Amino acid sequence: MAQRAADALERARLGLARLLGVGDARRIALQSGATTALNVALRGSLRPGQRVLVGAAAHNSVLRPLAVLARERGVIVEEVACDDALRWDLADLERQLAAPTALVALSHASNVTGAVQDLGAIGELCRRAGARLLVDAAQTVGALPLDLSATPVDLLAFSGHKGLLGPTGSGGLYVA
Repeated sequence: MAQRAADALERARLGLARLLGVGDARRIALQSGATTALNVALRGSLRPGQRVLVGAAAHNSVLRPLAVLARERGVIVEEVACDDALRWDLADLERQLAAPTALVALSHASNVTGAVQDLGAIGELCRRAGARLLVDAAQTVGALPLDLSATPVDLLAFSGHKGLLGPTGSGGLYVA
């Protein structure tokens, strides 16, 4: 029974890798949901005193761990300007990335306004600045096409029970 369960999990990872355009399924760590995946990504990525940029649409699953990391590690959290639909202002992001930035944490899409962020443009700005890009794709994986082989994303957290139509308590973290 244990081998059948392990095989089922591996098939799920392989399917997710195909769906997301990931060449190596070992880059996908199955988690108990997007919130856990985001916590793993944030705690594993940020060292004391480092700076992280977020947007106005950031979910509490990002903001709460960042508040804890600000208290525990002195992580500096700053906000990128957004328009009324919560799309990031790319000129403001570029200006802010002129200062040393360890991580940019971004919600791929807003489930309030429907705005979808331009991951390609944001990822390229992050790459040029040497900042890692963490994408909260809880609302979009399985609902919108996403090809990580062609998109400069370093970390991507997703939920299993939304667009993937999987069980509650499932999700994962892609690590480039």
